[in-house]
Amino acid sequence: MVFLFDIGNVLINFDIRKLLHKIAGNSGLSINQVLNLFDKPELLKVETGKMNGKDYFDNLVNTTGLKWNYEDWIKAWADIYEINKIGFNLLKEVKSQKYSVYILSNLAAFNRDAIEIKAPEVLTETKYNFYSFELGYHKPDPRIYQEVCARLFVRPTDCVFIDDIQENIDGAISIGMEGIVYKNEMLEDIKRQICAFIQKTA
Repeated sequence: MVFLFDIGNVLINFDIRKLLHKIAGNSGLSINQVLNLFDKPELLKVETGKMNGKDYFDNLVNTTGLKWNYEDWIKAWADIYEINKIGFNLLKEVKSQKYSVYILSNLAAFNRDAIEIKAPEVLTETKYNFYSFELGYHKPDPRIYQEVCARLFVRPTDCVFIDDIQENIDGAISIGMEGIVYKNEMLEDIKRQICAFIQKTA
């Protein structure tokens, strides 16, 4: 059995408001104006590899007047990340039982780079990491889960996907994966679900 873990709010906690305030403070825009920029189609493009991270950042600078360079941008992301010890310990516990663990996350390259700065151990604990910007698809698109299965040479029914967003879990279930919605406060229930999936395939 293969276990796929999301990053955001599962292995890594983050407060996007901190980043929005930093951008607003540097550019002179309001928080709402900055927030609207994150809803643009360009974000989907950069998270599916159809636009590279530097071009996305350059467009942001041109739109906002932001006085950062690209390294500042990556550092600003790193500053809002911190390891979710509960979720990370769950991953390590599953791994200790000799199951293969992987990451599957919607990210741009600069998000990955920021995590490498702030919490590299999260990215090195797994067997391999699947990122949307490399796969060309975005959760909950069923094709992203199908692509992961194809690359791992496994059947969807042999995979358990753990994510904090129900919609992403639904996408995984739609192709035959098992899915678990992650919340820190539901840890014991999540462990029971994992045990049930393992017993079902034994």
